[in-house]
Amino acid sequence: MPPLGKKIFRVFAAILVVFFGLHALVLLTSTPHAVIAAHRGAAGLAPENTLAAIHAGLNAGATYIEIDVQRSADGVLLLMHDADLSRTTDGSGPLSETTWETISQLDAGSSFSAEFAGEPVPGFTEVLDFTAQHAFTLVLEIKFPEASPGIEADVVTAIQEHHLEDRVIIESFDYTSLQRVHQLNPQLSLLLLGQYPVSIPHIQDGQIVGVFWLSVLADPTLTFRLHQNGYGVWVYTVNDPFFIGVLNRLGIDGVFTDQPDQSSN
Repeated sequence: MPPLGKKIFRVFAAILVVFFGLHALVLLTSTPHAVIAAHRGAAGLAPENTLAAIHAGLNAGATYIEIDVQRSADGVLLLMHDADLSRTTDGSGPLSETTWETISQLDAGSSFSAEFAGEPVPGFTEVLDFTAQHAFTLVLEIKFPEASPGIEADVVTAIQEHHLEDRVIIESFDYTSLQRVHQLNPQLSLLLLGQYPVSIPHIQDGQIVGVFWLSVLADPTLTFRLHQNGYGVWVYTVNDPFFIGVLNRLGIDGVFTDQPDQSSN
């Protein structure tokens, strides 16, 4: 092997040793404790962002239920991930241009399976009513806040009217949207989403950071560094029990999964 090739090989080997050494150190010294958050209700068990999915997540043992919140053309808050109706319902077209009267009549279950035919798109108020009657924490992502001015105030008002401030976490990829939530009600817990956060805007003490799960595997120091800066660390979206177990041993605090039934620690 030429001298340059040997040098590259040695550098690469050293990187591998450090990488696996750090992983081994973290795995051996950490204690698994991550909470399970059922993603979009429990999107692997029932049609996402429906009451059926929320029931499925709870029945699978999840103590946190994650949902997506948007606003209809006439200002009604409802559960849906996409900007368009076609993937998860028998409707079509932009959600933001469709009234709640129309959306509430759509079938949001048949696209998952015939078993859920007729399952409706739930309104946010309906979900808050359900949350108030059951023991779990709701994690809600405000979708496309830049296209829906004032949605943060609508969400916060609805939560306050149900007296659920201590049982809701607001999440978003949009830092300014979370800032607006914090200004409206500093009591609400916040979760800032990102792929691989290099610097984290600080909004509140105890803030949670949601990171892409492969980032934690690629950088075994990431969770430690975020913890050192006072952040909780959750990862998204992991459906393999083996990787959930590994990530748990790497010190994460929470994991979003479509399959909470496969996610025992």
